[in-house]
Amino acid sequence: MKTTLRVLSALSLSAILSTLLIGQDQAASAKQDVPTGPVAIEKCIDCHADQANAFHDGIHTPKSTGDERGYPDCFTCHIDPHFDGEAECKGVTEGPLAIHERCSSCHEKDLESLGHSEHLRQLQRGNADAPSCIDCHETHAITKPSDELSAVHTNNVSERCETCHDDYRKRLHHDLDDGLAKISCTYCHIGHDTEVSSFQDRVNYGSGMQHCGYCHQNAHEGENLAHGKFIDPEQVGRELKCTTCHVYHWEVHDGQPTPVASQQDCALCHKEEQADYSTSIHARSLAAGNSDAPGCIDCHGESDVLSADHQFTPQGVVQTCEECHADKELMLAYEINPYTVKGFETTYHGKLYDLLKTDKDFATCNSCHGHHGVLEPEDPASMVSRQRILETCQECHEDATDSFITYLVHPIRPSSDDLAAMGALASTKSAAAPRDGITLNTEEDPLGIGVWGAIFTAADWFMKALFVSVMAFFILHTLLWFQRGVRERSAKPSLKYYRRFTPYERFMHILVNISFLMLAFTGLPQTFAHTDMGRWILENIMTLPTAQVLHYWAAAITLLYFVMHLAQVALKLKKHGFKPIFWGPDSLVPQMKDWRDFVGHMKWFFNKGPKPQFDRWTYWEKFDYLAVFWGVAMIGVSGLVRWQEEFFGNLLGGGAVSLATTIHQEEALLATAFIFIVHFFNTHMRSEKFPMDVCIYTGLISEEEMIEERPEQYERLKKSGILDKYEVKVRSQTSVLLSYLWGTLALSTGLFLLVLIVIGLINH
Repeated sequence: MKTTLRVLSALSLSAILSTLLIGQDQAASAKQDVPTGPVAIEKCIDCHADQANAFHDGIHTPKSTGDERGYPDCFTCHIDPHFDGEAECKGVTEGPLAIHERCSSCHEKDLESLGHSEHLRQLQRGNADAPSCIDCHETHAITKPSDELSAVHTNNVSERCETCHDDYRKRLHHDLDDGLAKISCTYCHIGHDTEVSSFQDRVNYGSGMQHCGYCHQNAHEGENLAHGKFIDPEQVGRELKCTTCHVYHWEVHDGQPTPVASQQDCALCHKEEQADYSTSIHARSLAAGNSDAPGCIDCHGESDVLSADHQFTPQGVVQTCEECHADKELMLAYEINPYTVKGFETTYHGKLYDLLKTDKDFATCNSCHGHHGVLEPEDPASMVSRQRILETCQECHEDATDSFITYLVHPIRPSSDDLAAMGALASTKSAAAPRDGITLNTEEDPLGIGVWGAIFTAADWFMKALFVSVMAFFILHTLLWFQRGVRERSAKPSLKYYRRFTPYERFMHILVNISFLMLAFTGLPQTFAHTDMGRWILENIMTLPTAQVLHYWAAAITLLYFVMHLAQVALKLKKHGFKPIFWGPDSLVPQMKDWRDFVGHMKWFFNKGPKPQFDRWTYWEKFDYLAVFWGVAMIGVSGLVRWQEEFFGNLLGGGAVSLATTIHQEEALLATAFIFIVHFFNTHMRSEKFPMDVCIYTGLISEEEMIEERPEQYERLKKSGILDKYEVKVRSQTSVLLSYLWGTLALSTGLFLLVLIVIGLINH
């Protein structure tokens, strides 16, 4: 029934169907009567009902009786019903190019752009697989492109294109999960014009991103981006387009663009950088099949590439390199020291990196190893090879000599466990891939680094062991003392005061306060610059240059009070001789009594004996005193070497500078921690003295305190009849208040820095 209705409808339109056959009159004179218009459809429908139905639903059939435009019928395309065979009737004999010519007889204007089509070019070259009109638009059921049922509607055209271009499903503009196109093929390949050159001009019209920009708005236009001005010919000297870097149909694997393609794309513009990179250990390793070796996008990124000035700041360089060179498992697999970055951070260069220093150049990875053309140290052309290392150092240290280059830039070496694990890890990597690092087990040591490395390691272990042992012992000592003192504390009024410290000694102690707190306050933030608190101090309280200058002045004050004290000792020696200085109750040199006092004190902590009878100086006060000599010598000498590193590096070898750095840092850390924990408690925070003992500032000790804390001194002076000579008037309220204010400032500063030490050690 449906078929009959359609035939009747077609017959009713016979009056308005026109004959569009080329040469129809000639054919009519040569042949017998040829049916046209609806008559042709009527004749054909008897055998070709399906094709007639499809043709009726298409755009080539009028949909109203008032439509008088000329429409094609069966013989418009199939030419002559008096065919010799089926192939000739269908037009296949002449090939797809004939189909194009027949369509263009009516759609000449529509097919003008097809002249630039690669499809037509392939047809003209005789490519039988090239598509003709009906391959995209169907045969009989041809509909408008705006019709959602049309094969070339924007929702359907990609699927039609993929019948030939099936690999498009692997490309970036497809959803990898369901395989659907995110954008239509015709969004870029407008109309029939599919030629690449004209497509480029449309996509990148006016050097911009007319088409790409609809989705990728503001791409590469950030202020700090490397390609921020890439579309401006005046900026780059030539016109660039999106497709200069981005391949049209960029193949993806697991959602990621192919890295090798990215490397090749970068080389199109960055020829000099590519030339340098091609000689590097990274490039050679990558070419050998090592997928772990970095290419352009591994360091520079792929999207939103920052300009070198913003990305490769000193901090940015280290952060980029450490992505691979701080990966322990990866580095050991390639027989590379995995602690190069960590070791670098322990050096002076690394401390400047931690401090986010920007106002002065300092060495980072690329300063010594170069940029794109990084070579293995064994290569004579490497900037850190034996042949060139001095030249590299002299870029900053102009007076450096061969001795200086033994400076340990990466002092931390793999442990024996690391070396044992290396073999197993290395077996997982291709033996053909070249190694891009140092050889860990080399027997040759042309720079002499091995000797200094051994000394450095031994010194580092010694200083750490010294720190742990001293702090562990005295923290326990402090805790035991505190719990014992709490049980006996009582308030006792005082009527008499005796002189304990002379004005000269009080002045020197104030100098000690100033210099030590200044050294700690300026040095600890540099040591623990990797912590938020350390950086906050250097960003909000003082800059790094200020901290360094204050540190030097504090060191000068330390030298001043040390010389002043030596002068005081020299005068006493001249006046009293050696015996009172090195022996007796007024001597600060440890004696057997101090050992007995210590043992007795430990027993008293546990209620196993009476409290020792101390004299003028206790065993812990003598320890504090002698520790100053050790600390000033170790910290002072090592600090001097660090201060004049080129002189001492050339004189003693660069390894001496590395050793001095470790000693200076570790000993300073020990000294500050000891003062802020042990000395502060022993002097101020133990139960008998809490919250503070200002004796060192007032110079006085009450009679009750002297009897309680130093009974042997009290009895000794009393028996000798000279106790009254030591009696002095009590200090004024103002002087006592000032003493407490100064002591509070020093104590609070020390406790604040103690918190910084704890945070720094936890985060290290």
